[in-house]
Amino acid sequence: VEYGNNVLINATITDDVEVDVNSLKVTLEDGSTYDMSLVGTKLYQAAIPTTALLSTGNYTFNMTAADTSGNSYTTPSIYSFEVQDTTAPVIDPVLAVDNPAEYGDDVTVYATITDLGGVDSFSVFATVGGVTSLMSPGTAPNTYEALFYPTDFNGTTGNYTINITAADDAGNPATNLLGNLEVEDKTEPSITNIEATTQTEYGSDVLINATITDLVGIDTSYVVAIVGNATFTMY
Repeated sequence: VEYGNNVLINATITDDVEVDVNSLKVTLEDGSTYDMSLVGTKLYQAAIPTTALLSTGNYTFNMTAADTSGNSYTTPSIYSFEVQDTTAPVIDPVLAVDNPAEYGDDVTVYATITDLGGVDSFSVFATVGGVTSLMSPGTAPNTYEALFYPTDFNGTTGNYTINITAADDAGNPATNLLGNLEVEDKTEPSITNIEATTQTEYGSDVLINATITDLVGIDTSYVVAIVGNATFTMY
């Protein structure tokens, strides 16, 4: 029986006088009991929700019945059923905050992952820009999150695919769900340490120096110094 469904246990119960329907029970090996009800001619059934069981695996049980005269019989515990989990976790949705993200800032990737049997938290990974990180359980139920720094990606600005992988406690891998992260650069370069030769003989060169930094990179074709009405390329 697949975990998440009910186990249906059926039995034909007869008596020369009359069956006491209130006595009909199925008892599992852990002592839990489930009532049986009439579903057909002398056919009785117990429905056991697998989500009420501790885990997947094999379970033995017996059945107890009595008649209206008080005669009772309990079968040996030779009957069994198996609960299995072959259903992969569901990953949805996947999102990033902030998105678009400024190059140089950090970004958090979030994913909601659900599975009736439970998600193996050590199997949940997010990959963005060639960087893979184990996702941590979030504050909300069934959520996971991981922190990324775009400066670690195998590129600078642009669109990056978010890849999420996970498995449940039974080892069923989830189908990878892809998200997208846009990394942009809206921060201007920093220009510091501007220096120029303070006294220069007319006819000689004036040297102008500056330190220019930017996380993404400097487009050297745009680096110029403007002195008066003249523009000079810096290198």
